[in-house]
Amino acid sequence: MLRLTVLFSMFVLSLGLINPSFAEEESVKTPSGTPSEDLAMAQGKALQEKIGGLLKTLDQDEATHFLVMYANYSLYSMVKAVNTDVGEAVDKCAENNKEMADELNKRYERWKRAVVTSMEDVHKNLENMSLAQTYLPQSEVKIIFALIDEVRAVNSSRFETAPVTTPEACEFMLSKMDETEENMTTLLKATLVSYPNISKKMQK
Repeated sequence: MLRLTVLFSMFVLSLGLINPSFAEEESVKTPSGTPSEDLAMAQGKALQEKIGGLLKTLDQDEATHFLVMYANYSLYSMVKAVNTDVGEAVDKCAENNKEMADELNKRYERWKRAVVTSMEDVHKNLENMSLAQTYLPQSEVKIIFALIDEVRAVNSSRFETAPVTTPEACEFMLSKMDETEENMTTLLKATLVSYPNISKKMQK
């Protein structure tokens, strides 16, 4: 049980991630105690309590399966949000730098094709993992996935961001496209083999 508790703690920490930026941003954090922060804390607590209660009912194999599925969906949710953020940043850069618009849009389309293709593979894998288990009704899986999305969205909403759209900032974003595309697709592809790899290690 100790091993599962450690894994659970690691996965819960991942929910605090704020969407990565691909150009410089000016961010203003809302003060503590605001409705936004209270909601974030309430949503996070609800998710932790739901998962904590579920883990108490599972054996080790089931718990491992669930935690991998949970972690993989958390990553999928984050990348989905990053894709939206990058698209919005590209639109703003193209709007404010007409001479760069064509290059930005073409590069983003290639970025999006690569990342979205990997996201589709992960989504299918998550569906298969969900259907393969019998410890949790499908309706409950959907509720947990929705809670993960809500916690990530509420945490992100606590930060007001204003993308910097100077030519220099947009050029920097463009120069980082190759790196971020590779990072996102590598992370996503790693989820496809995460459960088999963890299962093998636990059987040793």
